[in-house]
Amino acid sequence: MQTYSHGMKQKIAIMAALVHNPKIWILDEPLTGLDPNSIYQVKECMKQHAAEGNIVFFSSHIIDVVEKMCNRIAVIKKGKILAVRNVADVEKESSLEAYYMNLVGDNGDED
Repeated sequence: MQTYSHGMKQKIAIMAALVHNPKIWILDEPLTGLDPNSIYQVKECMKQHAAEGNIVFFSSHIIDVVEKMCNRIAVIKKGKILAVRNVADVEKESSLEAYYMNLVGDNGDED
């Protein structure tokens, strides 16, 4: 595995985590390092799993993906939950990106 690319290691980790088809998926940045085809496949698997009544919980810094994939979000900064909202409710007020920036600020400190 030492010679595998980051994307290949990421795919293997995802497959290993999901091989037993758990009802709850907890994924940390699952799309990082993947090629476009793999990103599409992982997103489709996530959508299908949720459509079957299961839970998909994932972290991401890619707000566009979060906006398209999620119906509920939690904004976390430095390990503290700042907000938990329905995406539809946020979008009635502003874009998800603007909401996020309003909560965390724009100092570039995302951790």
